[in-house]
Amino acid sequence: MSLPEEQITTENDQSKNNENYNQAITSVLQSEQLEMIDDIQSGNEEEHDQEVLSVDQRNRNITDARKSAYDGLQKQAKRMKVISDNAHPKPDIGSTVRIPVPDIDRGRGDARSILEVVLESTED
Repeated sequence: MSLPEEQITTENDQSKNNENYNQAITSVLQSEQLEMIDDIQSGNEEEHDQEVLSVDQRNRNITDARKSAYDGLQKQAKRMKVISDNAHPKPDIGSTVRIPVPDIDRGRGDARSILEVVLESTED
């Protein structure tokens, strides 16, 4: 069973976002490490050893928290999609549906909704 094009593109977009995210984190960590190396070479090695440990641990904690937040948002989005799909089932072909017209798009004499017949059903 093949995946729809939109789902494939969103998965590709997500993988690109993950790669960009990981590259950004790596560059930030590398720049902080270079600054610490410069400080260490200037003479305060003992103080910086403790700072390096605490900064490295803090960076790991931040990275882990961001990854878990991203994963939580992905799970929540999937859960919301399932709930929405269950609450709004797909209409049968040939059935009549009522589509409300927003207030901003209609005049005083226009109807509040439009009745339409379903001719085909798509994934969206």
